Amino acid sequence: MYAEYDNETLKKLQEFELGILADFVRVCEENNLTYFGFAGTGIGALRHGGFIPWDDDIDVAMPRKDYQKLIDIFKKTMTDKYTVLTAEDYDDFPIMNTHIIINGSAFITGEEKKLRYHKGIFLDIFPLDNTYSDEKKLKKHTYKTWFINKLLIIKHIPLPHLPYKGIVGFLCHCVTATAWFFMKVFHITHKFIYSRLLKSSSRLSIVRGI
Repeated sequence: MYAEYDNETLKKLQEFELGILADFVRVCEENNLTYFGFAGTGIGALRHGGFIPWDDDIDVAMPRKDYQKLIDIFKKTMTDKYTVLTAEDYDDFPIMNTHIIINGSAFITGEEKKLRYHKGIFLDIFPLDNTYSDEKKLKKHTYKTWFINKLLIIKHIPLPHLPYKGIVGFLCHCVTATAWFFMKVFHITHKFIYSRLLKSSSRLSIVRGI
């Protein structure tokens, strides 16, 4: 997420997220599902014994097979408390990871304001997929998946937040806006991009059953 908060608001947000994490861990342990602290969450656990002091979200990762099982369990047994937000179920959710959202909460960032899906306090869950050990195949697989992933974002956010300013940022936004226009003109749907991205990212995980 990442935004600026006063200390009281940030602490309260982190407490809500720890509550989601507690339910997530319980479900994983009851069903023998593997999970990992990921990105800033992993760094925070090792370096700070908890959150990075300014961090405002929790990221966990799971092998693809366990990831899908976890989603199915939450959809079947936890809908009274949580909404499971995926690009498969919501045709304007522009990312491939899953948000487990507290029902009745609201958390909206600038880029998401115009999108319709439920925006609330969430736990971020990332699937882990297999890839190639051969370096050339690895690079090709990584780039293809990365590229389609960016198209999914641009499909819904033609001017996404970028780490560039000035002329570089302007030129990058020209590219993203052109890609968005192309997809709109040729009626390239969310479902089409999502299906291609899922196929690219998980093809080896599905073949190997992991």
